[in-house]
Amino acid sequence: PPASKPRTARRAPEAPGSTRAGRSTPRAVRLDRPRLVDAALRLAARGGLAAVTARALSAELSVSPMAAYRHVESLEALHVAMLEEVIARGRVLDHAEASLPEFLEETFVRIHATLAAHPAVVPLLGTAATLGPSALTVADAVVARLLARGLSPADATRLFHHLLGFAIGSASLAAARAARVATDPPDLRALPTVRTHRTALARLGDAHDARAILRAAVRALVPG
Repeated sequence: PPASKPRTARRAPEAPGSTRAGRSTPRAVRLDRPRLVDAALRLAARGGLAAVTARALSAELSVSPMAAYRHVESLEALHVAMLEEVIARGRVLDHAEASLPEFLEETFVRIHATLAAHPAVVPLLGTAATLGPSALTVADAVVARLLARGLSPADATRLFHHLLGFAIGSASLAAARAARVATDPPDLRALPTVRTHRTALARLGDAHDARAILRAAVRALVPG
């Protein structure tokens, strides 16, 4: 009779994340939109918007460079998602001040605080990124309160942008102060007013109070 072939011993099934040589293999990283947006905000905080690239996201999340585009169709769409997340974290409208001045003050103080915490997204304001649902909800709520006060649509929109400008400017100043480095003192011989009041001006800048600034802006700009 023909000789039987020797049986080959079956290998035991390999555990996930291991190789036959006993070495670990990288596990697949599950990527979703929230993790992608969080990573983009971390990159922006460290290096500004220019640091948010497909390659940088790939390294930050340990995924392929094209993985991000399964969740956002473009860099511009990612910018919208970043600004949306920042506004959502700020809970800008999560308050119940009854009077119009108090409502405006609290709303724009929260906008300031949100932007000061995430200065990298400030350049997105005024771009298509501000057309996301969260940003438009804030604009709609503020303009609606101004219209109810009797302002025309044009005046209500203009006042919203004025107050937003105060909040953005204040947040930008706060970010600049936080990042400032020591420099040689400037030559003030040609600037007698600044030279005379330099100490007071510096003290005023260091005591920057966003709420006080926005309260003054509301009082100056809101009629009645």
